Amino acid sequence: MWTSEYIDDKIVVTILDDTGSEADLKIEMIEDKVIFRQYSEIDEELNDLLGDGEGIYDEICITADQFNELIEAMKRPEGVFVRKMNSN
Repeated sequence: MWTSEYIDDKIVVTILDDTGSEADLKIEMIEDKVIFRQYSEIDEELNDLLGDGEGIYDEICITADQFNELIEAMKRPEGVFVRKMNSN
């Protein structure tokens, strides 16, 4: 299951683990970058010490091109690939 939201200038997709064994994955797409965020249960003790209630998240930031290549890679067999860019 997932949700899609349009918030200000970004698209936010939250993907839930239907089995409940992993934390939700939040993907924020802003202009030319994509940010993956997932709550870190490992750092929950640190969060308790900080007491800010915000939670601790692991975060990865990639470019939009890297994200497009990730999506394309999911469709391909094992190997080395180069994505051709359109010249517009």
